[in-house]
Amino acid sequence: MEISLWLAYVGVISLLILSPGPGAILCLHHGVKFGAVHSIPTILGGCAAALCLMSLSAFGLGVLLAASVNAFLVVKLIGAAYLVFLGISMWREGVQQVTLSDCNMNGENTKHTQNFKKGFMVGISNPKDIIFFSALFPNFISMAQPQTHQFVILAITWFVIDFAAMFLYSSIGLKVSPWFSCSKKMLRLNRCLGSFFITIGSTLAISSK
Repeated sequence: MEISLWLAYVGVISLLILSPGPGAILCLHHGVKFGAVHSIPTILGGCAAALCLMSLSAFGLGVLLAASVNAFLVVKLIGAAYLVFLGISMWREGVQQVTLSDCNMNGENTKHTQNFKKGFMVGISNPKDIIFFSALFPNFISMAQPQTHQFVILAITWFVIDFAAMFLYSSIGLKVSPWFSCSKKMLRLNRCLGSFFITIGSTLAISSK
């Protein structure tokens, strides 16, 4: 793979990944609650979802899904429903009197598996990413060279940049966490982010009609 093509790919995906989205907001939220290190399972979940979508696209299932209106609609509605569910969960969590010290004390006992699943579901719940990967990769793959080798390079590059960017969001959450030591501020944060996920999920569901 030519270095100039790879650098162009790095530039494109860096801008896309760093743009705030549901995954970044979730990592920011978990950074506030658990700290950057304990947010790693969430980050890995999102990265794993991206790799799954990339693999689907690489094997042509992304194109198949794009061609099937009904299949795309079902996946889209499932993703929308999960985002709304996650938003409602944040609202219910916000009602609890959670303080920063409580979050830090419970950080060691964080259910990493659940956080991984949350990160994965948020990442996998946007079927438009399948279309995105299907349209993106052909522009950075040379037909004159082995495609599998190029795909591996593109996938690893995405994983590294995605992980670094989401860890940055989690670290930002950790930095601002002292501001949320007041339970009322933490409640507002949870409800604000919960509203964000509910809005995104609802918009995705409405646009499916």
